[in-house]
Amino acid sequence: MWYKRFGWKKNPFSIKINESVFVGLTEERKTLANFVEGGNICLIVGEKGAGKSSLLKWLEKRLKKFNFSILMQNG
Repeated sequence: MWYKRFGWKKNPFSIKINESVFVGLTEERKTLANFVEGGNICLIVGEKGAGKSSLLKWLEKRLKKFNFSILMQNG
């Protein structure tokens, strides 16, 4: 991997999910997961730093048994 050229053991820029940021959003998470599991397309928008990438990483982890794609565009 590219980061090994710098002597790093892992990618320092990878996103790590902090599940604690989703505390209290149980119904919202369930609704979103059910929506996507149903084959629906979902657009997530928000201000910089709102947690869009973290949410998508959580969703990816939750739904890895399904065949789906997550597309992220920055900027």
